Amino acid sequence: MTTELFDRNEVYVGRDFGGVTLEITPDLVATYIAGTGDDNPWYHGNSPLGGPIAPALILHSAVFRTQAWYLPNIFGNLHARQEWQGFAPNATTPSTVKITDLWDPDGSKGINAVVIDSSGQWCIACQGIAKLIPGWFSPKGDDWAKLGVQMITLVIQNNNYEPATVTTAQQWRALFSLNELYVVADPADTFPTNALPSQLLVNPRTMKVVRDLSNDTAQTADGADPQVATLAMKNGGKK
Repeated sequence: MTTELFDRNEVYVGRDFGGVTLEITPDLVATYIAGTGDDNPWYHGNSPLGGPIAPALILHSAVFRTQAWYLPNIFGNLHARQEWQGFAPNATTPSTVKITDLWDPDGSKGINAVVIDSSGQWCIACQGIAKLIPGWFSPKGDDWAKLGVQMITLVIQNNNYEPATVTTAQQWRALFSLNELYVVADPADTFPTNALPSQLLVNPRTMKVVRDLSNDTAQTADGADPQVATLAMKNGGKK
């Protein structure tokens, strides 16, 4: 497969951009069977074609087998249809919360920065961060509320390491007084990470993930990341 760039006039439906030759080995087939449970005898014995055949989906999503063409900083992807079950700010009943609720392309919603927080109910470090969050929004703290910062906490698992439910999100919200923020259950772990808690900074004008806050070491006295306030003020937020 080539990596050269083409003029838009050279790109058209049906054009052959080359290909990649991949060997289907018994180990590759065995991995597919172990992962899917699809153990058709044709995969390792005789078939109508005279010998073993490869599962149709054994090598799917070929374009992602190399990410040289993809975005340089991969923190996760935001899609317009991403949604969760949980609580919107100050809501008394659960509802569907959509990622587009946080999209503010022209600033009309007053959202100048978005922090996506992934946490687990069992996670001690997550609990420590959650205790600090109300202070970040307080006038006595970093005053994120006045700056137009919005935050959504995605609770991935409960105390038993089981997929989170709306009840898990409700318990987390009540325990740490997060009623003014979005708190939802995220059993699918939308933004996988090697460690919790994980926090991403998103520009609500473009919905682009601009920074992985989990790796930042600069913090204010109460543990907030100054990059959040910087983005909010860049988008018009004022203290």
